[in-house]
This record gives sequence, structure tokens and C-alpha cells, in this order.
Amino acid sequence: MNQIKIQGVCTCVPQFSYEKDRRGRSVPTCRYILAVQRPKSSYSDYMYCVAFGERAMIAFQKIKKGTTVFVQGHLHTEEGRDANNQKVYFVTVTVDYQQIIEKQEFNGLELCTGLPQFPVLKQEEKGGK
Repeated sequence: MNQIKIQGVCTCVPQFSYEKDRRGRSVPTCRYILAVQRPKSSYSDYMYCVAFGERAMIAFQKIKKGTTVFVQGHLHTEEGRDANNQKVYFVTVTVDYQQIIEKQEFNGLELCTGLPQFPVLKQEEKGGK
């Protein structure tokens, strides 16, 4: 079974776009990154999340940087390019359910420095569940 439940703080402005699915249809897509704190630790893991369709539109309208979000979904691997144009693979959470817990304010730029960014996806790899 491929299922994940996480709760974390959105670390970036969600990115909204229309991407093609496997059938070539244009689908609303929203990508965001959640900082998920490790149990009994001061460290966080950064999880790439992607929502499609109506969930994407809601995510883009409601989720802002600093918003605490609960996500339930499944994992998949995507292929992209890093800053040096090298092929990279990364794990993404495909959002099946999302709930906004609360909106927080980021006080300080140090929290934003060095956070992960989305790799540039290959055009033919974008979209679809």
C-alpha cells in the first residue's frame, strides 16, 4: 500500500500551472513544499507536494507561505534537472486530501534561506497522476 499522511508548514509560495496528463488534457496543478518536523527532533524534512484538479485550485487560493497543512496522499518519483542541468530524481507526495490547519506568519528571512526549490521538470514528465 502506498499511502502517506503528513502535517507541515508550507515553505514557499505555491506554484500553479496547467500541465498535460497522460491523455494530453490540460490539468490544473499546484506544487508546494511542506517542512515536516521529525519526531523528537528539531530537524525538519522537506516534502514536495503536488495537487491536481479542484484540489490544485483550492491549494493555490488558500495555502500561503507559513500555512500549516495536513496532507494525505501517495508517493511517486519525478524526474527533473538541477541547477547544473544534471538529471535528478525526487519523491513527490500526490495530494489526495488536504486540510489547512492554521496560517502562521514567517518572522525572519533566516527561515527562508536555503530551503529546497523545485527542480525543473522535463516537459514530457509533467502532469498526470
